[in-house]
Order: sequence, then structure tokens, then C-alpha cells
Amino acid sequence: PIEQVSSGTMDQIYLALRMAVARLMQGENEPLPLIFDDSFVLYDDERLRTVLKWLPTAYSGQILVFTCHEREMRVLKEEGAAVHEVRL
Repeated sequence: PIEQVSSGTMDQIYLALRMAVARLMQGENEPLPLIFDDSFVLYDDERLRTVLKWLPTAYSGQILVFTCHEREMRVLKEEGAAVHEVRL
């Protein structure tokens, strides 16, 4: 039962569903931007690194990550990702 999985696993399932819906919605058109607002809070460090490395290879459109945590930017910089950081 879904109630028996961890919150991190549930978030990964939700991410897979979001990616599938985004692909269905865009069809052959220009990719829509993906927006993540503190979507990775419950990910452990290994899951976070894996998903942040995987996202740009799985999705060709713009990816926006909003967070109040430092670790997402730290991981992106460590992985050499092309990012534009805006701090508010």
C-alpha cells in the first residue's frame, strides 16, 4: 500500500507523474518550464544529487527550482550544472 512508503519515495513517485504529465501536455510543441517549489525537501542527499543530475538529461525545457535550502545549489555547483542563481 502507498501509505507504507517513505515520504521521500512518495515524492519520487510524484516527480515521475509530473514529468509524464509535462511531456503529455507539451506534445510536439516547445517544452514548458518545469517549476519545483521546495519539491526536494524530503529527499536524502543521495536522492537529491541523483535527481538534480537526471533532470536536465530527462527534460529539455527550462527547469526552475525554488528553495529556501542551500543544499540544492551546493549540489548543482558540485555537479557543474549550468545554473542561474537568484537570491531574494
